[in-house]
Order: sequence, then structure tokens, then C-alpha cells
Amino acid sequence: MHCRSLILFVFQFISAQLFPYEYEVAIASMFRNCAPFIKEWVEYHRVAGVDHFWLYDDASTDDWQSELAPYIESGLVEVFAWPAGKPDWTVDQNRAFQDGLKRAIGVAKWIALIDSDEFVLPLQDRSIPECLEKRFAHAQAVYANWYHFGTSYVTLADGEPMLSRLIWSAAKSHSRNAVGKSIIRSEYAVIDQLWTQHFCPLIENSFYVNGDDEKTFTFHGIDLISNDGLHHSKFIRINHYAHRDEKYFQEVRLPRDSNPQLMLEHYKAFNFQKNYEILNFLEKYHPKEYLEYWKPYIRN
Repeated sequence: MHCRSLILFVFQFISAQLFPYEYEVAIASMFRNCAPFIKEWVEYHRVAGVDHFWLYDDASTDDWQSELAPYIESGLVEVFAWPAGKPDWTVDQNRAFQDGLKRAIGVAKWIALIDSDEFVLPLQDRSIPECLEKRFAHAQAVYANWYHFGTSYVTLADGEPMLSRLIWSAAKSHSRNAVGKSIIRSEYAVIDQLWTQHFCPLIENSFYVNGDDEKTFTFHGIDLISNDGLHHSKFIRINHYAHRDEKYFQEVRLPRDSNPQLMLEHYKAFNFQKNYEILNFLEKYHPKEYLEYWKPYIRN
């Protein structure tokens, strides 16, 4: 480890040990024009135990402010103007994640680096913090695999929650489910070397585990290389609704994709089978919120 990185780590580690965490789990995410979906995304994660959000607005032109106003006023959500450069907006997304990791040092025990179409799902516990503490306390980072969901061939009405209607998913064995996102203890991250939205290099002798609590990455220079491919998460995963509903897929997702043929293949593959696990989680562990927010919109 370089001297500068060592000094930075020592400072981060001591700060984290001396001062109690204000938040157990936080989220950092960059968003653009997600007003119809972002309230449900925040509400779901609030119910699932996330206690702070650092959100980075990429020059949105919709009325996200109205959707997030109650959460901003309560202090749950902070939003920062973060216009991304074109065409390679991923550089600015990585910068946003770096900023979130820095804000989390000594403040949030864990921080999830995810997008606003990704929902973190604990598979055997009542909340995300409980899952991380019970299953992953010994690890410095968790790589939670995606589970892709399709449009279910529906267009959502105004105010209709996505989780209630988008119930068709890919097969568990689909290759895109081998990809995922990170939930990290930020004091162990080499923040200035984060180069991808999916994971972050860690300091020496730190390690990632996957959603099965198995070591899943090794160091290769500044990169992290997966030791395995697809696995079936036992403890935590991320439901990924990249296509959202029919209207969003046809008007936004498909036109902007550089490989429309592959996108159409995914469109079909991600509507392969029904999956109610996230609704079952809400009904079992958070029945009040489930009955108020999601249950009224479920259709057989």
C-alpha cells in the first residue's frame, strides 16, 4: 500500500472507531428523471432499514422535488446537484459514489452504492441492517448479485407502485444475474481508486463476500477479480428493475441503448417467471407498510 493510502486508511479507521455511527446503513445513488419511481424506491429502503440517503441529481427536468420533499424535510434524504458529462456519464457517477463513500466515513457503518432501479432484498432477515450484522459482520464489503425483473407487460398508472405490479423476472440462471453492486464499510475502501459502479478496491487484507457469505474477489493490481460467476444468493441480493414498466421501456430504455437487439432479448428473458419474494418480505416483516403502500395495487 502506498504511504498516502496508508495514512488515509489510518485516519479513516481511527475516525470510525472513536465515534459512533450515526447511521447503520446508507445509500449513495445518482439519478436522472426518475420522479414516477423514486418515492417508492426511497420508501421501500426506509421500511427495510436504510436510515440515510445521499442522492446525486444528474440535471433532472421532472418534478422529483415534490416526490422527495417529505424525506428531505425529515433529514432522511440529502440531494446534491451533480450534472454528469456526456457521453460518458459513468465517470461522474463514479465521482458521486466516491463522494458518498467519503461522507459515510465515521457516519454510516455500511453504504450501498446502487441505482434508483435497484432494490436491496434481505432474504432471511427482517431488515437490511439485521442481515448485514448477522451474516456479514466479519466482511468489509458485500457484492450483492442482481436478480433481473421485466416489465411484466404492464404500464403503471400514476402513483402505482412498481413492486406490486412488476412481478415477472428472469430465470435465476440467467447470465445477467451474475452481475451486482456493492455494500461497503467505507473505512476499508480505497476511495480514490474506485473506477466502476459495481465495486471498489479495498485496503490490503480486506475482502468482499457474495450474498452467500463466500469470499468472492481477489486483488489484481487495483482491480477486483471475481473468483466465481453466477451464484444463488442465500442472504442478500438486489432486485433490478432496469426496464421498469412498458412505457418506460419503450420510450426511454430501448431508444437510448446502443444494442437494441440484445435489449429486446433481455426484454423477453426478464419476463420469464413470476417472483413474489420482495412482496413476501414486506408482508412478513413489515405488514403495516405492506398493507398501506403495496397491497392495494396487487392484481392476481
